[in-house]
Amino acid sequence: MMNEFLKTVATLRSPEGCPWDRKQTHESLIPFLNEESAEVVEAIVQKDSDGLRDELGDLLLQIVLHSQIAKEAGRFDFNDVVKSVNDKMLRRHPHVFEGVVYADEAEQKAAWHAIKLDEKKSKGEAQSYLDGVKASLSGLTVANNLQAKAAKVGFDWGEPEPILEKIEEELDEVKAELANQHKEKLQKEIGDLLFAVVNLARHCEIDPETAITETNVKFKKRFQYIEKHLDKPMIEATLEEMDHLWEMAKKED
Repeated sequence: MMNEFLKTVATLRSPEGCPWDRKQTHESLIPFLNEESAEVVEAIVQKDSDGLRDELGDLLLQIVLHSQIAKEAGRFDFNDVVKSVNDKMLRRHPHVFEGVVYADEAEQKAAWHAIKLDEKKSKGEAQSYLDGVKASLSGLTVANNLQAKAAKVGFDWGEPEPILEKIEEELDEVKAELANQHKEKLQKEIGDLLFAVVNLARHCEIDPETAITETNVKFKKRFQYIEKHLDKPMIEATLEEMDHLWEMAKKED
């Protein structure tokens, strides 16, 4: 079935194929890749098995499209992509495929990162403890990953309580800039506040991206409840009327 799908995408990209597919580039597909990834996460959060199946298919389409574009340029194809990730998994799991024994999970994780570091060295890439954190990911994920990387060398809070104090400190600074009405400084302070909240989530072993996705899904559901139960167009409703229905939606949850 995979070979048939590869042929389908190749046909879409051919001169006789779809004009929209033919004109796509790696760069033009970035928004769609981000969107499909987010929809996979949403289907998981909603525990929607049928939706997850469909969204994973849409995400696979993005991967195959990028592979086909690269193939047409003579750089690599889908089989190269699969071989690359398969080789990586074999290389990074010697305890599974080579009989290596680790004392515990911590030793296994340390070995994993050592193998990744060796891979970077072999490619001649510059070394930094923060290497591997992709700036193209969502801001919450980047913040979480930066903090996790720094924590591996001890640059971290020992427990959640000081982070709560930091959140309160950052919130006070946000309030101060709100009073000053200085938009640029306010943006920086809100960024610091978000960074501190992500740090708290990480310490509580909560993925901030999953947490915000769950809240987004919840907000959407409750807002749609308001739309459904209002006896007038939303634009004509008062905040009090909408808030009343919001509280009813919360009770239903």
